[in-house]
Amino acid sequence: MEKFQQTFDVVSESTGEIYNVTFTGDGKTVKAHCTCPAGQKLTLCKHVLNCIDEHTDIACALVECGLMKIYEDHYFLLREAEKIKREAKNVKKKFERLLIR
Repeated sequence: MEKFQQTFDVVSESTGEIYNVTFTGDGKTVKAHCTCPAGQKLTLCKHVLNCIDEHTDIACALVECGLMKIYEDHYFLLREAEKIKREAKNVKKKFERLLIR
């Protein structure tokens, strides 16, 4: 893959502000930057993740430089964590009913 740079305008669901998500790559690596507050702190934000999900060319660039497996692992573990959190909440409610009520 040749060098590339792509910028996407992303509207924040919570504030309505428009942020710019920019991806750059050279075939060996891909870098992302978002202008949102989290991105300004060099934190991986939901805007970057959403762009990866929505733009196959960015996903392909991640595949080519070997980062897609790490992204998929993150996505899988995030879903597992949400599932465990729901299960823990249900167990807490059951324990509450047995202990408190």
